[in-house]
Amino acid sequence: MRCPLKARGIGFILVCMVAVALSGCVTTMTETVVHDELFTYDMPFDRTYLMVLDAIETIPSWQLESTNMKDGLVVVREPGAGGEQAILMLRRVNKKQTTLELARPSQRIPNAGSLLQDVDAYLMSKKS
Repeated sequence: MRCPLKARGIGFILVCMVAVALSGCVTTMTETVVHDELFTYDMPFDRTYLMVLDAIETIPSWQLESTNMKDGLVVVREPGAGGEQAILMLRRVNKKQTTLELARPSQRIPNAGSLLQDVDAYLMSKKS
């Protein structure tokens, strides 16, 4: 005995739904690393800000694009077409302490973590 047309259509739809659901299991998700580190320096804001600018000049994989000292922002870009833009944020904690971190949108940029580490290494080597 043959299945009615409606039953065949429903069976086909169910098979398609199962196939789509299983194909989702086959794909792999690459997890984006979030660089949400916060560095604190025992230096006044002005000095830290200027040292960050000096540090950027020593990192060939990033170019200074713009600055806004009033807001504590340093914008850098990877050279080349389609280079990612990263924003470093500096905040005054008190007269003798400053923090450095990546702005939230920049925290998911693949090379931004190494940028932050390089800037930190520069600041730690020049701090005295």
